[in-house]
Amino acid sequence: MRPTYPELRPTPQRRYPKHIWPNDPLPARPAARGHDDA
Repeated sequence: MRPTYPELRPTPQRRYPKHIWPNDPLPARPAARGHDDA
């Protein structure tokens, strides 16, 4: 009985901010590279 993925991370968005979460690659680009966006 192995724990499912959602069971391991019930609320990933709460533990990880949206700007560093891999689920949001679009907003993560400018957030990680603030100098590149300029």
